[in-house]
Amino acid sequence: MRRWHRDVGICPQSPATIVFAILILEEPGELPHEELLLTTAVVTIGLSVLAHGLSVAPLANPYATWFRNNPRGETQPAQQTTPSP
Repeated sequence: MRRWHRDVGICPQSPATIVFAILILEEPGELPHEELLLTTAVVTIGLSVLAHGLSVAPLANPYATWFRNNPRGETQPAQQTTPSP
């Protein structure tokens, strides 16, 4: 699961913040300072998207260069075995 977050480019806090915002929206009037909490969640998500977007362009080319210079070894297909009777 951790690898999925890294590959997609979101940190584990982002989905938690989105769920938190949805919970606030689904139960209006239940929490004190709801408007402040919801505003904080929306700003946090927005800044996260902005930061990820700004960091992609400068970091993509160095990563592509590193990836080309460090190829993985050829992967061998798994050997097929026949089940013993």
